[in-house]
Amino acid sequence: MSLTKTVRRDEVDYPSNENPRIEGLTEDNPKIIELAKSIKMNGLLVRPILYQREDGRYETIDGDRRLISIFDILGWEEVEADVIEMPEKAERYVLRMIANDDRQDFTSLERGAYIYVIIADDMAKDGLKIEDSWNYRETRNEYLRRASDKLGKPVNSISRYISLWRKIPVEDRTLIARNREELRLENKLSPSKAFKILTMGRKLSNIEAVWRIYVPEDAAKTKKRLNIVSKELEITRRAISAGQIMSIGRLREFLMGGEAEEWSHLTLFIKKSEEQEASKLAAKLNTEISKVYRACILLGTVHHEELGEIIKESL
Repeated sequence: MSLTKTVRRDEVDYPSNENPRIEGLTEDNPKIIELAKSIKMNGLLVRPILYQREDGRYETIDGDRRLISIFDILGWEEVEADVIEMPEKAERYVLRMIANDDRQDFTSLERGAYIYVIIADDMAKDGLKIEDSWNYRETRNEYLRRASDKLGKPVNSISRYISLWRKIPVEDRTLIARNREELRLENKLSPSKAFKILTMGRKLSNIEAVWRIYVPEDAAKTKKRLNIVSKELEITRRAISAGQIMSIGRLREFLMGGEAEEWSHLTLFIKKSEEQEASKLAAKLNTEISKVYRACILLGTVHHEELGEIIKESL
């Protein structure tokens, strides 16, 4: 049961930390800007759905993007909303999942992350832990069926979404859950970029330090812009995998010194097999792969006749 109420901006906590979306909940998101233009032109066609917490404040079940459009972009001070009685956590998650599920920009990964929470909560009520119980087929199928009934989605689809989420290491999922606000900043740090940063952190044995190189501690509070370019991130990941970067200090030097751009040009002309051989040699000599390439260039200028023969053989 819901009641239509007029609520003020200062009474609502939005976006909700339980929103299934991992990215894009800022006033700089182009899609939210377009939504604001539509609301300005056509009015608010669908009211947000809120619930009132025990502390008296309202929180969104559905409509975070509309509230950002209305309050943060258009500057409204109040809005009409459908307010429901405060549901339990599991009910809130199901309601949010249903409300977002048919929207095209709600990704499979976000669906998986959210359904995972729904099933984990369902298992917890029965005294089970999801990670301990997931490998037992009968148990898994029972809770997948329950989620299917709640969400009105096929069991196979739900299983596929959760599989995508569970492929991500547990420590990465934990860090992402802890830093959801940072992932939403300026719509610049997508889940795929976040997972790439975490992967680099694992290779350098310091996930938190690598994360903080890209996402400052005060980023969520100050709403700093995160200029993380996908191409440069991939170049850095490759440099770490190849052994060119083997420490946090070296990573900072690589990013600050503009070496990522130099590396991108170099890798255009190096075959994967050649990169792998250079990486093996770098590991054997306990040095950086960039030094191996530089040494090869220097040797080539000294022994140009032998180099010429090698070039002829490779043609």
